[in-house]
Amino acid sequence: MLARSSADAVGARLPSSYDLQGTLEGKVIAEWDKSSPYRRKLRWTDGKDYFARLETIQLGPTLPANVLLIAPEDDFARKIRDLNHLAKILALIACLIFIPCAWIFGTRMSKKIKAITAEADRLQTMAPPPTKPIGSFMTELKTLGDTIHQAQRAVHSFSRLAPREIVRGVLDNSISTELGGPDRRSPRSSPM
Repeated sequence: MLARSSADAVGARLPSSYDLQGTLEGKVIAEWDKSSPYRRKLRWTDGKDYFARLETIQLGPTLPANVLLIAPEDDFARKIRDLNHLAKILALIACLIFIPCAWIFGTRMSKKIKAITAEADRLQTMAPPPTKPIGSFMTELKTLGDTIHQAQRAVHSFSRLAPREIVRGVLDNSISTELGGPDRRSPRSSPM
């Protein structure tokens, strides 16, 4: 506006309301209902969006001034849009990495659990234990694998020392391991 009014053939002057005709500033002022503050986002003929704010401020006790601020939305929102776009790309990359990793991790964990379950089933048959326990990078699964392996070794060793039927009865709880029970010793003659 200042450039247009300064280049006036008559001479340099301050912009007038005539200079605002057909401008974005003129449109904002024309829409202003004199209530303060006026805030709006609008699209101009150049295809860009603008933020406009028109407000009355007091410069002195009896001296009000109307201040108009207009700024392209891109000055404020471009970096936010760029960051939003970057965040979407990073989220997509994270999903593309996470899904296969979760699938691989879940599959490996499932295989370890199946192997430990198979070893627990072998425990019931008193089969010889494998040479080493089932290992895992997860502490809980490694502890479970070690415990099953120790139980297999103990049951296998016990089954070599005691009859298998007794060991099987202890495993399936059909034979009690509690101390006590009927006395099966021969009766002694009591002194009179």
